[in-house]
Amino acid sequence: MPRFTKVKKRDGRIVAFRPSNIKNVVASVTRDTKEIAASVARHVEGKELVSAQEITALLEEELEDEPGAVKAMRIFAQAQREKFAQSTDERAQLAHVGEAKVRNENGNKDSRTFIVQRDLVAGTITKAKGLAMFPEGVRAAHVKGLIHIHDLDRSPYQSMPNCSLPDFEFLLENGFTLGNARIESPQSIGVAATLIVQLLGAISGEQYGGISVHEIDRLLEPYAAKTHEKNRALFREVTDEFEAPARKKTKKDIYDAMQTFEYQVNTLTTSAAQTPFTSISFGQTTSWLGREIQKSILNIREKGMSGETAIFPKLLFFVDEGINKNPEDPNYDIKQLAMRCSRKRIYPDMIAAPRIREIKEGQLITPMGCRSFLHPWRNENGHNQLAGRNNLGVVSLNLPHLALQAEKDQAAFFKLLDETMDLVLQALKIREDGILAGDLAAAPIMYTQGGLGNPAGKTTVRDFYTGEREKASSISVGYIGVHNAMVALTGNIHWHDDAQSRKLSRLRPIVWCTATAW
Repeated sequence: MPRFTKVKKRDGRIVAFRPSNIKNVVASVTRDTKEIAASVARHVEGKELVSAQEITALLEEELEDEPGAVKAMRIFAQAQREKFAQSTDERAQLAHVGEAKVRNENGNKDSRTFIVQRDLVAGTITKAKGLAMFPEGVRAAHVKGLIHIHDLDRSPYQSMPNCSLPDFEFLLENGFTLGNARIESPQSIGVAATLIVQLLGAISGEQYGGISVHEIDRLLEPYAAKTHEKNRALFREVTDEFEAPARKKTKKDIYDAMQTFEYQVNTLTTSAAQTPFTSISFGQTTSWLGREIQKSILNIREKGMSGETAIFPKLLFFVDEGINKNPEDPNYDIKQLAMRCSRKRIYPDMIAAPRIREIKEGQLITPMGCRSFLHPWRNENGHNQLAGRNNLGVVSLNLPHLALQAEKDQAAFFKLLDETMDLVLQALKIREDGILAGDLAAAPIMYTQGGLGNPAGKTTVRDFYTGEREKASSISVGYIGVHNAMVALTGNIHWHDDAQSRKLSRLRPIVWCTATAW
């Protein structure tokens, strides 16, 4: 059969003809499915294009002596059509809200509470509305599980971006408006730490992913210095020996500020009906104030919240040459503390700073939320910018699904992968377009107050992502099941013992696509 034979799907897409798809449809019949698929393949041999309807007719002709099989095939096809139709039917989806799989889909939300129940109802409606915004082929791939469009309860029906690295430095230095209150730049570490928590709560309502605070020890260092100066002035009024008591009180103030920060993050319930997915990175500062901030973070986490391990923020500790890696380094003692804390409380994650710089063009980039590392980027002034950036959304590939369809044919697998990637990119483009068409007022902390950097001169959301900033944000393609896909392709559960199979498994990484680069 010529390789150029194509099938025109019911949604208008043109894809390669695959006998394996026929075998999947008639898997329940009594005859050998390979025989049926081969017979249909012979009928379409030499044709450049056939329709899905023609293939269905050929199938039914092949099965004319098995009316039960034809009936089963039609029932299955009707069930698939109903499932697809219901995926964008708000009422049909609302009927499932009370089911256990829906109530328990997010382990961070207690579905017994009013706020979560309300969020589930709202999310169910926006999922249906959001899915309806995609082309039929994309919707069908999502419903079948070939791809997964993440976070449909937030995007693209709402113009929300994904995870972020907000510019907390700009926000704290310049002040911001939150609700009805104008907040000026803080004059102490205690107020600064509390304001970060307030910002985390506000930003979590303007996006749907994790939020990271880049190098929180450096960020809070100047506010710790202001606290120290206040303490020096206080003790200077009563004693000439004011340096020692001022430093002692400053250490206590730093500890109290970081303890308040951890308690507030873990007790904060946002508009998304959950605690914000928060991460903080630290470990690079060597001043005594920076060291105290680092030690406080680790001691508080090790102690626990009433003895229990805190969930957030996720701690990310940078291990670096000349700072804390080796015994002769000034912060080696803090690295030892970090390792002890990690043994007891799971976190911090120990991140090798030299390795990050090696793969990120010399930049030490903090992952957004849990794990997503942005690419290096220079702003309009030519300076490397780490914060004030975000991700616009995620769509994932189901690699085992593709591998099973390919039936150990590697060429067929990569052809399927190309076709599926086209659907993924269509989905991501719709997500990006939705975000760029949003209103500045919909996410004021990020767009008008400085969460994505200085808003001066920005009059539309598009201004934050296009033009000089076109590479500031990312949009991502995920994937699952490399091992399972390799087992399906090779038939060998120990494929990793074979050099050729290991080479095959190293797919070209398609993790980050630059926003607007279509």
